[in-house]
Amino acid sequence: MALNLKWDTVEERTQSFRDLHNEITRYVRDRQSWYAKRIPQKRLLAKSIRYSSVFLAGAGTILELFAISGTGSVMTHHAAAVFVVVATLVGLDRLTAASSGWVRYHLTKQALDHNYRQFQLAWLQEYVRLSQAPDPFDPVTGLDIFMSWQAKFAGIVDVETKQWADVFTKALEDIEHNRLQAKLSP
Repeated sequence: MALNLKWDTVEERTQSFRDLHNEITRYVRDRQSWYAKRIPQKRLLAKSIRYSSVFLAGAGTILELFAISGTGSVMTHHAAAVFVVVATLVGLDRLTAASSGWVRYHLTKQALDHNYRQFQLAWLQEYVRLSQAPDPFDPVTGLDIFMSWQAKFAGIVDVETKQWADVFTKALEDIEHNRLQAKLSP
């Protein structure tokens, strides 16, 4: 959104400060909303993958015991197939960062919430001070505060994004390493 900031009169500067405040509020609320929507989704994905993995690992173990004991018509390859599914689920969890992601999202949203409350107080102080400043008026301080808080909020999101990228990159590197190891093994 393009802001039309004017500083010539008290009314114009008051409106300009409101516009700046609304802009940063919109920015933060959009990010808070994004994380709030995705925390339950990521947590559900993580729990589904983990619970399924544990259940299937137990089922695979039981199948393997049946195969070893010769009870029923269960073969070892049946258990192996279940363990392949378990390994795939664990790999999917690592690749999507589902287990760590929902926690990371929650912490990022908390940081946004906390910093937004701090911004509200700092902005209110500056708003009162600058809206009553004598003429000639210099808006630089108010703009500096706006830009520093905007950068702070963007930095919080950037840290979370970098953490995700690191986890994703590490998972891909592990997959590639394991693929090469399997290729080199006799």
